[in-house]
Amino acid sequence: MNRPLSMAVMQPYVFPYLGYFRLINAVDKFVFFDDVNYIKRGWINRNRILLANKPFLFTVPVSRPSQNRRINETLINGDLRGILRTIHHAYAKAPYYNCVYPVLKHIFEQDWEGVPISMLAEKSIISICHYLGIQRVFERTSKDYKWSIDLKGQDRILEILHVNQATKYINAEGGKELYNPSEFRKRRIQLFFLKNSNIVYKQYNDRFVSNLSIIDVLMFNDKQQVNNFIMNNYELLEKNE
Repeated sequence: MNRPLSMAVMQPYVFPYLGYFRLINAVDKFVFFDDVNYIKRGWINRNRILLANKPFLFTVPVSRPSQNRRINETLINGDLRGILRTIHHAYAKAPYYNCVYPVLKHIFEQDWEGVPISMLAEKSIISICHYLGIQRVFERTSKDYKWSIDLKGQDRILEILHVNQATKYINAEGGKELYNPSEFRKRRIQLFFLKNSNIVYKQYNDRFVSNLSIIDVLMFNDKQQVNNFIMNNYELLEKNE
């Protein structure tokens, strides 16, 4: 008998924060929600790294960003090697630079001009999972769930879960208000929210800068420690009301 299938569905972000990888690690199947509306000034095409001991926001340029266009219809517009150079200057003296930089170089030096931002975001996430040895099933809504595109919000999530015969759905804690627990109970699906705990690690000095991209975590910690951060330091909260 197969064990119950747990799932998460999230928009793809470029090199997201550590909590995103906790969510991936907590489920059996992870679905990139790439055919929903693009979020301007959100985290889809940008994130923060540590530069000169301060948070620095890097941004992947996209053409005509609009919240009336889907994520997978929003195209990259420009060369990304400038971001790579910034990462080099920021982390060349970090203890795990030599391990991590080649992974980033392989991604940023590809020709992304005219490619949907969702593809770069997915590539960044899956590449980091491979680097850390996290093996999960990945799908994307635009490719694997086209039949559900007319459904909105919670109804679309529930249909995706139904097709997969999933028994558990886990979302980031920030999405609590988007879901009605009674609708999940009707379908015998447990609804959980992942609550992240803060972590602190050694950066360049004693002043810790939190909530940065996974890039920062990887530059200052070995694989074992990063996996320890991912597998621990969080709790699953079940929403019943």
